[in-house]
Amino acid sequence: MSSFVRQHLILLCPLLLVASWSAAPAQAQTGDSGRCDLAVEPAATLLLPYFEVDLADPNGVTTLFSINNAWSEPTLVHLTFWTDYGMPTLDFALFLTGYDLATINLRDIFVNGNLPITADEQSDAFDTVSPHGFFPEWDGSFPECENFFPFFVNPVINNSLLQRLREYHSGQPSSETGLCAGRNHGDHLARGFITIDDARECTLGGPSSTTPGGPSDTPYFVDGGQGVATNDNQLWGDFYLVNPSENSAIGDPMVHVQAFGNPVDTPWQEGDVTFYGRFHGGTTIDNREPLPSIFGVRYLTGSGFSGGTELIAWRETPATEPVDCNGFELPHPLPLDQREAYAFNEQEDVEDLCYLPGCPVCSPPFLPIFYNCLPLATQRTDITDDDFFTPPGFDAGWLYLDLNQRFPEEAPRQGWVLSRVSASGRFSVGLPAVSLHSTCDDLPEAINLSLF
Repeated sequence: MSSFVRQHLILLCPLLLVASWSAAPAQAQTGDSGRCDLAVEPAATLLLPYFEVDLADPNGVTTLFSINNAWSEPTLVHLTFWTDYGMPTLDFALFLTGYDLATINLRDIFVNGNLPITADEQSDAFDTVSPHGFFPEWDGSFPECENFFPFFVNPVINNSLLQRLREYHSGQPSSETGLCAGRNHGDHLARGFITIDDARECTLGGPSSTTPGGPSDTPYFVDGGQGVATNDNQLWGDFYLVNPSENSAIGDPMVHVQAFGNPVDTPWQEGDVTFYGRFHGGTTIDNREPLPSIFGVRYLTGSGFSGGTELIAWRETPATEPVDCNGFELPHPLPLDQREAYAFNEQEDVEDLCYLPGCPVCSPPFLPIFYNCLPLATQRTDITDDDFFTPPGFDAGWLYLDLNQRFPEEAPRQGWVLSRVSASGRFSVGLPAVSLHSTCDDLPEAINLSLF
């Protein structure tokens, strides 16, 4: 290549770069096409289906996640934290410039009370908190945010709210009410899940509020994306469960839930299942595609996988309230049951994971037992844990999990399932389950293998 050509290519490259980055990428369109085809692509809602944070050991397990803006236009995101009983505990907003990336370690929040520091243009006039990069149009301002963002000062969460957050997410009795908002697993882990929505204004709850706002609030959704939450499919993200003390980590994309519909053209009809429909009487005003309800996932409990297989399962449940810690009842509608859960081996032999046959001729006779294998709004459970499962007698195969409700008959229930297969002390692998049925379709007939 001649020096003349090289020099002119060098001069042209900055111009090409400006032209390339000045143009916004193609943005997801709303409409009926693909409204039930879940995919890892920009979405209006992200679900982090399960998290853990060790509150006692700084080298123990924690959860890292990222939220990414796929567009050149700035946006707000509204995060809501939920316990494994499905109770909301904390909500706050983040500002993302165009093409921004926010990374969060939940240890910073649960141990130190620190929230990510962001600010929109009106709150950050000198661009020191949330730099917008080379292009000014990647910055912007949003309503009600001037007094909302926790910028410049951490910790943002005061001591009393931080204590309540730790107690609720670790299943400990509240020091204020004596009630529990999550299961006590007998350890020092905070557990739960997080929903993340694209938003248009800084309202509801906040990092210092004792009554968090979010998806379960009436004004949060307005049909066509005209409420606090928008229908803009511009978010993507991932999460990692990291345990330095075990030298282990697994990661996966967050669940990407797209919105479809606008005030003129909405594909949803009365009776349709939508992701947040449980909070609004099934009115579909959230306009978000539903998650599946039937899954297939591989498992290994031998052949070198000495750590076996764990299931991480998020399950749809309405917002709950704290309950008596000394009682045996979980908040309604927990515990969640399931229609069917089977373990197949590689020769198509099958065992029921959540059913123990009865024996009327035994002495004394005993009746069949149905286990609620995945009873909470979110959980991580070993499939050989006989407190929840009838452990499979096979070393390898796949699981058929129908997470719809057995009672009332064929009641739909959204879910999300991941597996973690590990060789203890050496390595672990996280795998997403395969969706075997769309919640947009009628439920198939149950297999009912437990009857034979």
